[in-house]
Amino acid sequence: MKTLIILSVLIVPAFAQAQERFTPEQREARLKDIANQLTALNVRLAALRDRLALTRDKVRRFVEIEHLLPDLDRAPEVAARRAELQAEFAALDTRSAAALRAEIERSQAKANRVQAQAAQLDRQIGALEKQVETIEHETIPQLEQAIAVALQDAQEFLANENASEMLEEVTREYDRRRERQPLETVLQNAARYASDYQTAELRSRDRLREAKQAYSLKYDFGYDEDEDAARYLIERQKFSESELPQYEARIAAQRALAEQELVENFIHRLREQIEEARQQLDYLNDTLKELRFGGERFEFITKAEPSLKQVYEMVIDSQAILGDSLFESDFRQKHQAGWDLLFERLTAKDNDEATQELHELQDYRNYLQYDIRIHYPNGDRALLSHINAKKSGGETTTPFYVAMAASFAQAYRLNQPRASDTIRLALFDEAFSKMDTARTASALQFMREAGLQVLLATPPDKSGALLPHVDSVRTVVRKGQHSFVIEIDKAEMLKEIDGVA
Repeated sequence: MKTLIILSVLIVPAFAQAQERFTPEQREARLKDIANQLTALNVRLAALRDRLALTRDKVRRFVEIEHLLPDLDRAPEVAARRAELQAEFAALDTRSAAALRAEIERSQAKANRVQAQAAQLDRQIGALEKQVETIEHETIPQLEQAIAVALQDAQEFLANENASEMLEEVTREYDRRRERQPLETVLQNAARYASDYQTAELRSRDRLREAKQAYSLKYDFGYDEDEDAARYLIERQKFSESELPQYEARIAAQRALAEQELVENFIHRLREQIEEARQQLDYLNDTLKELRFGGERFEFITKAEPSLKQVYEMVIDSQAILGDSLFESDFRQKHQAGWDLLFERLTAKDNDEATQELHELQDYRNYLQYDIRIHYPNGDRALLSHINAKKSGGETTTPFYVAMAASFAQAYRLNQPRASDTIRLALFDEAFSKMDTARTASALQFMREAGLQVLLATPPDKSGALLPHVDSVRTVVRKGQHSFVIEIDKAEMLKEIDGVA
């Protein structure tokens, strides 16, 4: 066992004088006292070493934390990497929003972890800076003062005892001790840490007791005063290993059924609406098939909207497996792209853009592109969308009235198996002003056969061409601030026109 001896400055003359002052018996007694003191110091040193061994691992945590401080220099690099990942994420070409959402969640989780690490490092830096400040301004000055007092006492003792032969050994021991933390600091830290751990343990036991009481009251489990929670841990293990997986399986099954019902009902309802729209167009085309507008015949045509073509094909193809589950057939695999697009938008988060997109997805009209095919007397055909900007006003106005009449017929539900009991009123201001007589007659005949009650407003100078195709005529006359409606005899007016001709 090594002996702790405090460094002292040897003062030979004083020791020589002390030697002359004491008798051999006194010196021998003094040396025995010194030996007893050294023995007591060695016992204390052994006890302190034991306490140091108990606290060395706890102190090491703070030393390791101090070594982690340079990791903060990587914060800009981590931030730059995060920016690169966000840019890479923005450039990704994902095939479905599910994959995009998963990538976002992974990137967000990674960013959250980095931010949490940065926040933790900031807290650690603050704690370490505070600890360094405490050590510099409080602990070190106190220790230096204590060391100075101890050195002074040791110097006086060595001087009195003429122990110059022990100076070299004392110096080596002192240097070795100073390389590590002072014993006083170790003792202070150990006492503080022990108090903190005891306080934390008491708080944990209080929380455990409260949790046990709350669970026992809520689930009638039976409370106990045991320090541990063995019965509760067994109960938790039972739920985790047996009942919880059953609940998770039920939840997954119910979710799958809900998703299936949502998508299947939506697809079938959308298909019915699209088929109904096609039937209405077929009815209009049957009516238009026998009508000629200046020798031309018109036909409504549709095709799938390119942006929703995958969903459209899936909706139309669902007719082939009516009565079967779309989930359990090959239908889903065949139309996986359309299925993912539809389900992704149906389950999108509730925001303004998603809501508008959902409404567009629910409107069957957005799945079709509409056009009018014109059949010419010579057998040629053309689409109105291709010639609209190239033809004269009369040629492009006729399809407009055909489309308007079709829209009125659809709005009044005249194409249903049981037509609605509606007024069927269609109003036109300065109608047919750019059309010739033959086209006008064909347009009016189409409207009448469609079941519309047509009301035309036109200047007097252009009303003559419309007289043969209307049932009654009214003239509105305004005088000052008053207006009057005068009924005109259609037959007499036609005679006057014929007489003038």
